[in-house]
Amino acid sequence: MAYETFKNNIIDSVRVFYWDGVKDGKEQYANEYKVRYSGKRCFEKSCQWFVKMKVLSKDDLNLIKFFTDLRNDIAHRFLKNICDDKFESIAKEYIQIMINMNYRIDNWWIREIEMTTNPESIPENAILEGAASVPTYLLSYIYDKYFKN
Repeated sequence: MAYETFKNNIIDSVRVFYWDGVKDGKEQYANEYKVRYSGKRCFEKSCQWFVKMKVLSKDDLNLIKFFTDLRNDIAHRFLKNICDDKFESIAKEYIQIMINMNYRIDNWWIREIEMTTNPESIPENAILEGAASVPTYLLSYIYDKYFKN
């Protein structure tokens, strides 16, 4: 679930960036989104978009590729992995890295997108340090519940 939440947050952020309103009851997106970021490999393309925006680094991309491979391994060999003593410590470390990446993405989004395009939506005295999206808070909550017993 941690990986899926992380992945969806990245994909949804790029999708929302290119959102162009509603027409005839259907959401509209800029043509650039349809051509570059939707369809197959949308997660990989969305991650690359955040590299282009200087939110993620190429090292982050390598980690994300590793997380994707690890997630696939866990899903395909679930029983073997769940019985592995190293699994919990690996999961703990990598979920924390995903949470940190999500916080970076969310903070960038608030400062560079929300504050520049819709400044009236942010109260003057708002404390932005540590601000995050619901998926990031959910991931942090799960992490705290599972690993901080």
